[in-house]
Amino acid sequence: HRADLIVIDGGGVGGGLVDMMREMGHYDILAIDSGGKRMLGNGKYNNMRSEMWFLAGDMFGDGQVRLTWKDDHLRTQLLESQYSVVGTQMRLETKEETKKRLNGRSPDRADCYLMGLVGTQLLWETLKTGDGKGLLLYPAKDKLSKTIAPLHSPDYFDEIDRRQKETVLESSWR
Repeated sequence: HRADLIVIDGGGVGGGLVDMMREMGHYDILAIDSGGKRMLGNGKYNNMRSEMWFLAGDMFGDGQVRLTWKDDHLRTQLLESQYSVVGTQMRLETKEETKKRLNGRSPDRADCYLMGLVGTQLLWETLKTGDGKGLLLYPAKDKLSKTIAPLHSPDYFDEIDRRQKETVLESSWR
């Protein structure tokens, strides 16, 4: 699918998938540890999952994103989670609490969607990774062997496209 970035929940079971994808070495991997520490580290959120949800809320509120297809499960999951403020910290309720209101169903589809939004923000260069805790970017191995523009550079995708075309031309001449 010529993905420019693959976003994976790197906590728990997903850690093994991150390791396998890194070994393959063909894609940039963004590993997000949802239960891990905040990505910005400013103390406003209690964990990465809370920060993703509030970041997405801001994106929806500012009109940067909107749902463009009918997916009732996703819509329900996005609207069902609740939050609280403890001291100066914003806290999204736990998945278990949300599951109770969703008749035992986990809000995994919404979490996945929000991880995609975080990855999109990284590609758009509007995401600052701060101390990097909870959010790790692993560049593809095959890109590491050659000089390439940084992921945030406007030349990054042009360079990747040029290399893919070179590969196609090289294989057609053999």
